[in-house]
Amino acid sequence: MKRLSLALLVLLAACGDRDAAADNLAADDVETLPADESAGTPTNDLANGAATAPVDPATGNPQTAIPAALHGRWGLTAEDCLRGRSDAKGLVSISADAIRFYESVARPAQVLERSETRIRGEFAFTGEGMSWTGPMIWSVAGDKLTRIDSEGDSRLVYTRCPM
Repeated sequence: MKRLSLALLVLLAACGDRDAAADNLAADDVETLPADESAGTPTNDLANGAATAPVDPATGNPQTAIPAALHGRWGLTAEDCLRGRSDAKGLVSISADAIRFYESVARPAQVLERSETRIRGEFAFTGEGMSWTGPMIWSVAGDKLTRIDSEGDSRLVYTRCPM
């Protein structure tokens, strides 16, 4: 019985050595990539409390924020601006994170271009139980707001509603 136990221990030890040799061989086969000195130390900015989007250094707002010049109420017609109307289908209300239409809301999903008076990108819409995305460009000049949809297929001009 002692010999059988001793034989098993020797076999186990040999298997252990074989596995270690195989592991070393496999490690030798792995190509080591050169360090990228420009990458710096990787961090998890979200875990460290950073914003979910890059921040505009001038304003401190996320770069996905809709520019402040576009904020407010805008109507396609003067009647759209009348408060209390339930049928103001040409009214849009714009805040830093959303554009509210008559029956839907659009939020910037992927901003391709942003300045103080313009935002261009993909917008995520929700409304009437549905969700979809679409490209839009919004720009403001004075009291006029221009909206271009679907890569230029549709252009609408809104007027700022009086306070």
